[in-house]
Amino acid sequence: MSGIWAVLAAWCMTACVLAATGRPGRTGEESRDGCFTWNPTVALMLELVRAALEQGSSIPRALEAVGGACSPHLGERCARVAQALDRGVPWEDAWDVGEGEAMALLRDTLRRSWTDGAGAVGQLEAALELADTRERMRIERAASRLSVGLLLPTGLCFLPAFLCVGVVPAIISFTQG
Repeated sequence: MSGIWAVLAAWCMTACVLAATGRPGRTGEESRDGCFTWNPTVALMLELVRAALEQGSSIPRALEAVGGACSPHLGERCARVAQALDRGVPWEDAWDVGEGEAMALLRDTLRRSWTDGAGAVGQLEAALELADTRERMRIERAASRLSVGLLLPTGLCFLPAFLCVGVVPAIISFTQG
């Protein structure tokens, strides 16, 4: 009999976790042909651009390479920036492709390297630390919201079990004895 209650409690906890966290899914989008495309985090995108630049790529080639691996929306924006820079469009005009956290951080981080010839790798590492810190803060906020969201379902699952296993038998033993 206790096995049934354990299975029921586990099922309730799973349902509560899924309800509190939302449907588990991927971080990306589905393209028209049904294939899954990839949306990297800001920190990962900075790291990929840094790796491409360390291997000797120019800024436009690094943006094209990283954009080619991403979702069509983000990839097209990277490709448009790279093409504009190749055509000699001024830096600010080339980056006029719509705002996004990754694109804005890339634009601001690589500006000095493109206009003044400064090394981009050190600037990307500093921006990567900033993006990492922001991502950790987001994760910690989400974890705190999750713990608060799981408190009520956990209590609702364990309170009846505690009453049935601990309190009711104690009351019955006192009334019979």
